[in-house]
Amino acid sequence: MSGDRKLALFSFFFLILVLVALVYIFFFDPCPIFSGKNSILYSIFMGLMGIAVLFFSFGFLITAIFLWGRNETGRSSEMKINRRLFLG
Repeated sequence: MSGDRKLALFSFFFLILVLVALVYIFFFDPCPIFSGKNSILYSIFMGLMGIAVLFFSFGFLITAIFLWGRNETGRSSEMKINRRLFLG
């Protein structure tokens, strides 16, 4: 398995882990910070952290998906197939 595919699989499992962690934090956190889950500061902080982590995760996943079809020369395998089809 190439490094790009390992990166794609890692980012997929990382995204699943992040989503599970966010669900745990919002619904099952035994010791919430900022004096209770109902405080406005806690809600704002956790919302911003959740958005930041999701953007990082989705960016990592999208980057890995674009790298999935690349070979060692950096050209995508689809480009090679299209070149063979149209140029003979």
